Amino acid sequence: MSPYDLRLFFGLQIDLPFDTALNDLDPGMRALFIREGGNCLQEIQICGRRYLGKFTEDIPDLPHLELLQTNIHSFIHKLMPDLPHSLSQRPLTLLAVPTKDTLLP
Repeated sequence: MSPYDLRLFFGLQIDLPFDTALNDLDPGMRALFIREGGNCLQEIQICGRRYLGKFTEDIPDLPHLELLQTNIHSFIHKLMPDLPHSLSQRPLTLLAVPTKDTLLP
């Protein structure tokens, strides 16, 4: 058993060019695609790095990860259609994210 409750997050690291594109978005459009829960993208921060993506359910198999990757890239393209392909289609990172920062007894 892990001393932390963990969830898997699959997402794209937000670097400076991607962050600039995110900041240029209309706030209403951003709120449609990036928010907690549901089928939307979520923004998280781990060890000082920001990521945009989705949490996975349980332990995903490869076909599920491939489908999730396609879904995330599709959301990014709909949100920022003018974003260069080199920024929007980069490989995603799979992270184990603690859901709480306290050790279990």
